[in-house]
Amino acid sequence: MGGPTAAEAEKMLKDKFGYTDAQIEKLKESANLNEKSVSKDQQQAAGAALAAKKGETPVSELQGASKEMYDSMTKKELEDFAGTKHAGLPEKVDENKSQLVKKHFRVPCRK
Repeated sequence: MGGPTAAEAEKMLKDKFGYTDAQIEKLKESANLNEKSVSKDQQQAAGAALAAKKGETPVSELQGASKEMYDSMTKKELEDFAGTKHAGLPEKVDENKSQLVKKHFRVPCRK
């Protein structure tokens, strides 16, 4: 996945740009990070990654998209993706659309 993980972005905001925890929380709220899956496959991969984050299944059983999601997303982000209802979702989505979803944490930088 392109770009930093949410944790890496937060660390960068603190270390490089001097943001406080309160400022970062405000950014998160304003970014409205309550995201949804765009396909049934993505929702199921998020569910598998979430189960591993919770310790319900071994991380060693993850592969492909679920392993990438486990490594790069927070528990809250996984809950949002895994909690998406199946109704109206396609089984799969083309790669161009999924690239948009992979950019799950964007924060404006102060200069």
